[in-house]
Amino acid sequence: MVGAFTWSNDTQIETFESPTSVFQNVIENEDKTQYISLFTKISQELTWLRDFYKTALMADTAKDIYPLITGISDLFSNKKYDIVDKILDQAELGKLSPTAMTTLVRTTYPARQKLSNWNRTVLNVKNVLEESGLDANKILRGLV
Repeated sequence: MVGAFTWSNDTQIETFESPTSVFQNVIENEDKTQYISLFTKISQELTWLRDFYKTALMADTAKDIYPLITGISDLFSNKKYDIVDKILDQAELGKLSPTAMTTLVRTTYPARQKLSNWNRTVLNVKNVLEESGLDANKILRGLV
């Protein structure tokens, strides 16, 4: 589905055609109301992340990953650790280049104690790198 938005939790994944359909479904299903603020923030504040994901699979230069670094840094500056933690939780590693994945975990490293999903994300990145035939221990030196 082109331009689809995905909502997920530990038990299910749902895809919607637009942010409006996400909101409508959340409103109709009270058990999902906790996610409405996340999607509102993604729609309004994290356009940089959506834009980054469009080219993240090919992101290999400093210029390519700059939006990710500045976006995360801005969230840290505003003490929005919950949003950064949700980004880690929802990171679509299959859509990120090895450089982008590494940048994500290295950029978030300074706040790892405040990010409950940081350790799991690092392990997931390590697994993806290894599955790609890369030396994950070398790439993630100092993190694992």
